[in-house]
Amino acid sequence: MKLNHVVVVYKRPSAIRGAATGAALKRLKKSSPDLYRRTLSQQRSHLATIEQVRRILKDEGVSYRIILRDKLKGGLKADLIITIGGDGTVLAASHVAGHIPIL
Repeated sequence: MKLNHVVVVYKRPSAIRGAATGAALKRLKKSSPDLYRRTLSQQRSHLATIEQVRRILKDEGVSYRIILRDKLKGGLKADLIITIGGDGTVLAASHVAGHIPIL
């Protein structure tokens, strides 16, 4: 299948969302340094995955658009939807995918 246009749907990492920033993140760092380090490591890995998918699509010459999961709307025009996140991200994409395959 020739991919002319791909939509990448991602979940914003929790450490970047408002609820986990600022004071909450500082409390986590103080109360559980190991959990704090693991959380930040997971966030960095998530962001690196988004960047790697973007780089591969660009290198392959595939037109793409990256959309935050919370900003998804119906009427997507794509040959493939790639999700980066978890079950909730796949579920959100499925609600607007119609006939578009999801990876």
